[in-house]
Amino acid sequence: MLIYVGDGRDVIKRIRNNHLKGNVEASSLRKHLAIEMGYQISVSKRSSGSQRIRIALPEPEKGENIVSAYLSGGLWQYIICDSYEEANAFQWYVIEKLEPCLNKDRRSWDTSRLPKFEILLHNLQNSQFYEFGGLAGLISGAGVYAFHHHQYPTTS
Repeated sequence: MLIYVGDGRDVIKRIRNNHLKGNVEASSLRKHLAIEMGYQISVSKRSSGSQRIRIALPEPEKGENIVSAYLSGGLWQYIICDSYEEANAFQWYVIEKLEPCLNKDRRSWDTSRLPKFEILLHNLQNSQFYEFGGLAGLISGAGVYAFHHHQYPTTS
């Protein structure tokens, strides 16, 4: 099942570093998964004024490890776009058309790009599925990715 769609300036780096090895502060996918798995999220202010976002557990890394294990069990698809601007706009089209489970936000997209977006969506849906280990060394760039998993995220 399609769990999440996102974009990135470097899609492979985004998946491998922010989603699979990151934390809920650096990854909206991880944050959405943690919430769906039943974890509370704590938000506090740093002295610099920025927000610190963590899984609200005495040892947040235990929750992060569970999120990482779930992500490691899924499959990834991606497509490279002509620019980050195109990728960012295209992701909203994909989210509208495919309705991934964890993408709650919906934004408008430029309907004048429909012919190009239809081609990109077709290419994304027909792209290869990769396990986490298979992503290393792949050609990357600005693009859109889709995360699939055979099981909906839960605490059990």
